[in-house]
Amino acid sequence: MSASAKYAVSEPLKSNPPPPRPFLKWVGGKGRLLEQFQPLLPKGLRNGDLCYYAEPFLGGGALFFHLAGHSPIQQFFLSDINSSLIGLYRILQLHPDKLLIELEKLSSSYLPLNDKDRKAFFLRNREQTNQLIRANKHDSIPLAASLIFLNRTCYNGLFRMNSSGAFNAPHGRYKNPRIADRANLLIASALLKKATLSTGDFTELGHLLQKKKIPLKETFIYFDPPYLPVSKTSHFTAYSRAGFTEKDQVRLSELFAKLHHRGAKLMLSNSDPGNNFFEKLYQDSHFHFHRVQATRSINSKGDQRGPLSELVITNY
Repeated sequence: MSASAKYAVSEPLKSNPPPPRPFLKWVGGKGRLLEQFQPLLPKGLRNGDLCYYAEPFLGGGALFFHLAGHSPIQQFFLSDINSSLIGLYRILQLHPDKLLIELEKLSSSYLPLNDKDRKAFFLRNREQTNQLIRANKHDSIPLAASLIFLNRTCYNGLFRMNSSGAFNAPHGRYKNPRIADRANLLIASALLKKATLSTGDFTELGHLLQKKKIPLKETFIYFDPPYLPVSKTSHFTAYSRAGFTEKDQVRLSELFAKLHHRGAKLMLSNSDPGNNFFEKLYQDSHFHFHRVQATRSINSKGDQRGPLSELVITNY
């Protein structure tokens, strides 16, 4: 199988009105890749053949927000294994005003402080956040507000949890972080009302769509899993307590093939390790490999952050 790109013939989706920015800063988020994604998206998003969208690794949700604002799709199925993350999306979906009140309290308490006191405030909030996580308060407004606060004020915008499920990103030093972005959060909330949110392993996606009686031939599914590390030093500690191993990459390829045979339009992002790992997993002649140029943003050394190639695999 050739790894050369076979670009889908697809016109850009409507650009008016503008989509919201993802409200979470997210390592590996796709906001900066949307322009490169445009020719790779299936034609059915433009001509109305695709009526449903599913994404089982939601993360920061950049592609969802883009499609919810730009495409005619009206039903979205969004899931992630991180219960606290899905709880945050659900709170924003259902209770945006109450969430904003909590965020404005955090913002007004944090911003006037000096650097030393800001760090102490951050660490106290992080501990309170982890207490809520340990108590399984995943759908609580205080936890949702705290997660946004930590995400906006932690180092490099890392949404990172350790093996115990605790948020463990360190404090950042942003001069004036936008903690309560009212306009963007309200737009995001309105778009999330089109979505069904769920927590679970990515393999549960097929069962959910079947339960909802969603015709897969009218469904576009985007997979953005934790990436296969391209080197021993490039691995990013997962945003959930469950890591993502090579065996999980194999399980994902098996689901991709199963959904392909059931007629869904599929697109998957991953790293480009250059060792044919993914070419061996996705050998079907109907699977096409494309490459996009992303930006490395979490290296501890600023001069080592820069462009790198990522794979996009499609079945159309």
